[in-house]
Amino acid sequence: MKKPFRLFALLMVPAIALSLSLLTACGDDEGGGGDDTDATFSGATPASGEVPAGSAVTLAFSKDPGAVTASAGTISGAGTSRTLTLPNTPGAVSITITWGSAGSASLSYTLGAPDTEAPTLVSSSPSDGDSDVDPGSINADGIVLTFSEPVSGTIQVTEDGANLNWRAQPGGSSADKTLTPGSDLVNEKTYEVVIDVKDGGGNALTTSISFTTAAKE
Repeated sequence: MKKPFRLFALLMVPAIALSLSLLTACGDDEGGGGDDTDATFSGATPASGEVPAGSAVTLAFSKDPGAVTASAGTISGAGTSRTLTLPNTPGAVSITITWGSAGSASLSYTLGAPDTEAPTLVSSSPSDGDSDVDPGSINADGIVLTFSEPVSGTIQVTEDGANLNWRAQPGGSSADKTLTPGSDLVNEKTYEVVIDVKDGGGNALTTSISFTTAAKE
């Protein structure tokens, strides 16, 4: 009886291995083989309307769309957010953006005269030159900057030139930026907010404000 049983076992081993291989392949085909679907277009900012020629439009996707092309203007950036720089010629324009195997979206704008005016810093809290600033309030509420128009770029809170890793978030309006804490501010220190931003037309603003925190009570 030992020889027939041994022969049966030898025959069963490859059969079991083949069955497992087929099950694994089926599992991969039914959803285990990764996500090959195109990214979904989440929208553009601004979505439409009248904008300056040559200005920038932010494109948002559900995931990294890979290479993105536009029928007019130029695309830059990476990841889930891309920038479409519109043509410089005023007038109506319809733009088709494409990505992946079949992703497509259409955008329409009326392009006005190019924006050549740089943004300005309208106000800040705390204000430039303020002293006796309560660091606890700033750590809790953040630093609010209001610009003359929406801007993008880098804004850093620094102490003696060292970046304290505060983060700029959208504020109450599209022209506001609220800086939320990285390293906490402390008493009796002078801090500088270094601003290097640009508007949708690419016009740059480089400036800074400084303030001094109050002494310990």
